Parts: sequence; structure tokens; C-alpha cells
Amino acid sequence: MHSAPPEDRYSAFRPSASVEDLKTLSDMATSLDLAETTTKKAEEEFDAARAAERFLRERTIPELMAKCGMKEFRTTSGLVLSVRDIVRASIPKASAPSAVAWLDEHGFSGLVKRTVLLEFTRAEEEKARALALRLRDEYSNVQETATVHPMTLSAWVRGQLENGTVLPLELFGVTQFQEAKLR
Repeated sequence: MHSAPPEDRYSAFRPSASVEDLKTLSDMATSLDLAETTTKKAEEEFDAARAAERFLRERTIPELMAKCGMKEFRTTSGLVLSVRDIVRASIPKASAPSAVAWLDEHGFSGLVKRTVLLEFTRAEEEKARALALRLRDEYSNVQETATVHPMTLSAWVRGQLENGTVLPLELFGVTQFQEAKLR
């Protein structure tokens, strides 16, 4: 006895698609393609607009206002431009150990958030509960990280600079610039 090919054995159980459903699916595929293309174009336009805004806000306007000796400017239409000093800091990964050591050595260890990660198997549940000061000696897979949140670091750096403290700016990834604000 000859059996039907495998793809035909289950054809009675497969729902059949109508011509209308297939046409609808084809139209939906075309619509999805158009939506994806439109979205990609809009994202590219948004990125370009954001870059242009940032260039005006952080370079062009502050430079011209500095050249004119102005901190604030009011347009005839009532818009008010002002320039403020910005300090941002974010410790680069490569500098993290040195930056944390510097903060610890200079009495600012309170800025540092330390995380210790130790992974246990199910069989080690009792050890996990009994974890104490022997952590490093007993387990080899301990991971420790020490970080400073960028907003906390930026505020601290700003305060230190205002107080005249000399800081290793590169170590803390400090950038200083002027930013225009529009009201």
C-alpha cells in the first residue's frame, strides 16, 4: 500500500486560506514594509534634528553670546535665551579603580556604591545563609564593583570646583561647557 507524502497526510487538519485572506495578508505585508520604512526615516530625521539642536544649544549660541559679552538675550518676539555653565562627570570604566581609590584616599568614599556579587548553587544554600566576613577566603567567584552614580558625581564635582578644589578631571570623566536655555 502506498502512503501519501508527509505534507499531504495532515492537509485535512490544516485550515485553508481563502483568496481574500491571502490578499489581505499581502496588503498587510506591504503596509508593514511601508511602516518600517517610515519609522526608520522618522528616526533618522529625529536624530538629525536632535544633533542640530544640541549643536545650537551647546556650541553656536553660547559662543556667540560669549563673543557679545551676554549671559541673557531677549528677542523682539519675547523669547529669552540664557547661557549657563554645565559640569558633567561620569567615571570611564578604564579609570574606575583609580577614581574610586582617589575618592577613598581623599575622604569621599561615601560617594562610592559598592556591590558584591556571589553566586551559589542550590546545593550551597546553607553556605549562602551563613555568609559572613569569610566571604573572600571561602569563595573564589566573588565579584566586587564600586561605582558612583553620574548625577551624584556631577553634583559633587560641581560643588568641589565651586569651592576651588583641584580635582583630577580626566579621572572622573568631567566635561565642562556652556548650554543655552530658551524660555
